[in-house]
Amino acid sequence: MLENVWYYDEDECVYSTRFDAIMSKKPCHWYYHDAFLRAQDWTKEPKESLKELYRLRAEQIRRDYDYIVLCYSGGIDSTHMLEIFYYNNIHIDEILVVGALNEDPEKGSDFNHNGDLYHNVFSTLNQMSLPNTKLNLMDYTKFYSNINNFTAVKKYGTDYFKYFGSYASVHTLFWHDMDKFLDTGKHTAYLFGIEKPIFEYKELGSDYRFYFQDDSFDSYANRYEFENGRRVSFYSDPHELCVKIMAKQHHSIRKFADETGTYGRDLKRKFLDIIYDVKHPLLFESKKSSLKHVSDRDRFLFQRKNSDMFKFYKESMQKMMKDLPIDEKIRMRTKPYFLDNKCITL
Repeated sequence: MLENVWYYDEDECVYSTRFDAIMSKKPCHWYYHDAFLRAQDWTKEPKESLKELYRLRAEQIRRDYDYIVLCYSGGIDSTHMLEIFYYNNIHIDEILVVGALNEDPEKGSDFNHNGDLYHNVFSTLNQMSLPNTKLNLMDYTKFYSNINNFTAVKKYGTDYFKYFGSYASVHTLFWHDMDKFLDTGKHTAYLFGIEKPIFEYKELGSDYRFYFQDDSFDSYANRYEFENGRRVSFYSDPHELCVKIMAKQHHSIRKFADETGTYGRDLKRKFLDIIYDVKHPLLFESKKSSLKHVSDRDRFLFQRKNSDMFKFYKESMQKMMKDLPIDEKIRMRTKPYFLDNKCITL
């Protein structure tokens, strides 16, 4: 059983939700499998190449689950993950592509943040031969005609945002219940390409440190297990192969930095080329959401202002903004992990 996601402050007071941690007004850390990850020796660089480690991880997931649903967004992480399976001939049972496609004003539009799908997902899949893999192109907006389709609405009402981590936009309601909407009937891995390294390295000889950041990990409704399966983070689950992957990624980044004298922002612009060898480069990148509490992928909701879902969401956001400052930061980090000295086991 995975640990619950929670937060803690410097006095080791534990908060069960992100909302509670923010309301405490104390500096807090996010807890992400700390007991397991802080017991690892990050100073040791694995002997295997990243390419080999990625393959081993895909093979391990294939062995451990009866059914694999690869969630493909068209971003760099999920594109790379898809390629690992495809080019190593490791079977994917289903590729899930989700978007508010029927709500776009025209095909190819990025109105609902679907530009990544039109220009990356469809282009890449058209170049692949996947005859035995189900392609599930799901428009999730069909579920929003009845707010009772969502368990979080029934369980938490308009307070649901307190339990959904960094993002409370309405598409998170779908991801919270994705096992119900897909219903594979098998022991399933719902596979996500989470997450890229988040590191700090300023110059040669400085401490190389990396973190995990909550906004990426809880962007799909902050729930990691289902009755017949679980969410699987390909790169960063608490698994020995993920530890090797993450360690190799970070050692590779540091090695590149020291050999080329590339640090700070220049290094952050280069690190994807270091850790990913993508054969299908992205043709498009959707802009970041312009509104803080509404994802651009849910712009369709504003075309439904008379719907129960819009009224429900509006009331929820009014509640949230009444308590939370509008300029409140949206990211919380774990304690850092260092490549130069071992962490103390909690």
